[in-house]
Amino acid sequence: MGSVQRRKSLAHLSNLKQERNESIKKYLARFGKEVAQIEDASDVAVIAAFTNGLQSGRLSFDLRRDRPKTYEEMMEIAGDYALQKKKK
Repeated sequence: MGSVQRRKSLAHLSNLKQERNESIKKYLARFGKEVAQIEDASDVAVIAAFTNGLQSGRLSFDLRRDRPKTYEEMMEIAGDYALQKKKK
């Protein structure tokens, strides 16, 4: 009998939180890996889970103020933010 890889549910994403000393870049990568294991997740639900898991700060504020319409748009915004943080 082989091992069975189970798909994760959308509820799993709700439990993901950015760790205290975790960079946005690392949280993005970890979150993206988890999203890839979920079938049929709506962009709205994924964006909400990501935003709710973020530590308070500029990115969290910006995503709540100007809600992205798609998961890809949110990842682009967060990726740009991570690059800007790295330059400072």
